[in-house]
This record gives sequence, structure tokens and C-alpha cells, in this order.
Amino acid sequence: MATRSAVRSSLVAVSVLLMTILNLSVQNNVQPVTPVAEIGSSSFTFNCTVNRTDLTANDTVWKHYSEELPQKWYKIVDATLIQLVIPNITESSRGIYECRSRLDNRHLIGGEILEVGYPPDQPTFERCLSDNLGPFTCWWNRGRDPILKTTYNLTYTFNDGSGLPYTCPDLEVLEDSSSLACHWGYTSAGLEHRFMLTAQNALGSQKTWPPTYVNPSHFGKSNEQKRSEKGPMIFTKRKYACILKSALEHQ
Repeated sequence: MATRSAVRSSLVAVSVLLMTILNLSVQNNVQPVTPVAEIGSSSFTFNCTVNRTDLTANDTVWKHYSEELPQKWYKIVDATLIQLVIPNITESSRGIYECRSRLDNRHLIGGEILEVGYPPDQPTFERCLSDNLGPFTCWWNRGRDPILKTTYNLTYTFNDGSGLPYTCPDLEVLEDSSSLACHWGYTSAGLEHRFMLTAQNALGSQKTWPPTYVNPSHFGKSNEQKRSEKGPMIFTKRKYACILKSALEHQ
């Protein structure tokens, strides 16, 4: 599986380079540009414009990477325009689609890279943790992995009457989970935070609503958590004997 993914990534990189060179030298006749489709959609349509006098739309084929696609997906609009209607969008629908001539050695007419994914889910607040006046961290659940590149932005204000907006200094997307985390090097003790987290990608945007209100003093580490972080206490025989003696004397 990893090898197949690596090969596919290499093919994408090479094809992107070739298509970049193509677009710098000739007109790309495939639309839309930088297409994105939502997984689960019933279909996605590409248009290919044939502007050569020696070709018509009937003289073209569509390819996904090196695989020629079935003609039942083709829709000829007129002599200069052919469409590719991709059915049932899945994650495997992503990749490079090319419109080529079937007459002169599959001459490239144009191509685009289709990205697929989901619009972002609405982020939900999970928890915060404050270590006295030291580091302060809050977590949110971002929901389903959108697969597409998604921008997250966490802003907050304090209940100090200023209304000044601040941005999370260190917002981390935890790739192995569905969480986001904001890290502060210190705790703004006594100041209630009003958080607003937004998520945006090519398919849509979401934000936490209503805003999340957090007082850091309510999220301090317990003594049990601190002991757990330090690991188990190691007792020598002498130390344990002293502790045992003290416990017995105070029964």
C-alpha cells in the first residue's frame, strides 16, 4: 500500500511538472481550472475545447493518468466541445485528467488535476489544561478529515473591556487524530477567553458557534496529573520504613 502510494505521488509530481510546462507554452483547453469535487457527489464534469481545424470533438479521448476512460462518460456538445462526466466521486477520483487527440499519437490538448475531499466540519471545543501560571493548552475536535488543504484560524478576546482580538500563537493540527491544539507559553490567569475557531477550504467554511468561553483557572492540572507526569516515586527501603513508621504512629 505504501509503495503504491509512493508511485502515485511520483506520477503526480512528474505530471504536474509536464502540465506546468504545457501551460507555459500553449493554451490549456480543459476547464475548470484547479477543480475540486466533493466526495460523495453524483458526478463532476470537465470541458475540453478543440480549437484545431484538423480535429473535432469526435477525435478526442479522455485519460485519467495513463488509463483511457470509457466513452460512456463522454458527452459531445458540438464539434468543438467535448465533456467528461465522471460519475460517483470517491477518493480514487482524484488525479490528473487529460484531453487528447485520438488521431496524432494522442497529442495533448489540455489537462487538469482534480482534487477531492470534504468541506470542513464544524469544530467543537474539547478541553483546556493550565499548569498554574505556566503553559496553557486548549484542544478542539475538527471532525472528519477533509482530505483537502484546510486553513484553521483561532482568534480570541479577553473580558478586560478592550475588545482587542488576538490570534493563537501556536495552532497545531494533530494529523494522527481529529484534534487541533493551541499552545501558549503562559497562562493569562483571571481573564476569561472568548474563542472563535474557523475552518475553510475550497468546498466551504465552518466556525465554532456559539463562541467558547474559557476561564483558565477552571482548567488547572490536578496534583494527581502532576504526579502522573513525573512518573512513579521510587522508594528505598530506608525511605519506605520512615513513611511506614509515620503512618503507623498517626493511626
